[in-house]
Amino acid sequence: EEIVFAGVGKTRQELTYALQLGVAWINVESSGELARIAQLAQALGVHPRLALRLNPDVRADTHPHIATGHAAAKFGLPIAEAEQILSAYRPERDPYRIEGVHVHIGSQLHSV
Repeated sequence: EEIVFAGVGKTRQELTYALQLGVAWINVESSGELARIAQLAQALGVHPRLALRLNPDVRADTHPHIATGHAAAKFGLPIAEAEQILSAYRPERDPYRIEGVHVHIGSQLHSV
C-alpha cells in the first residue's frame, strides 16, 4: 500500500506482480508501458493508481551521463505525449487512474 513502483524496463512479470500486490503507485515511463499496464489491469480486474513520468526537457548542471531530464534522454514521456495520453484518458473507461506526475532531471545537482 505504500510502495511506489518506479524505474525503466519493467517486465510484464514485474508489472503483474505489482498489480497483484496492490502497490500504491506505478510510475509510467512510456505509452507502451501504459498499454501493458492497461491490458494487465483489465485482465486482473484491478484499477491501479498511476503517475506519468515526464521528461521536462531541461538541462541540469551535472555530468552528462547522469542528466535524465533533457530531450535526448530516454527517460520519461515528452510533455506533448503526456498531453495526448491525458486527452485520451477516460477514468470511467480505462482500467487505471492517472493521479500524479513524476519528474527526475538528474543526480548530483548542486543548484536548481
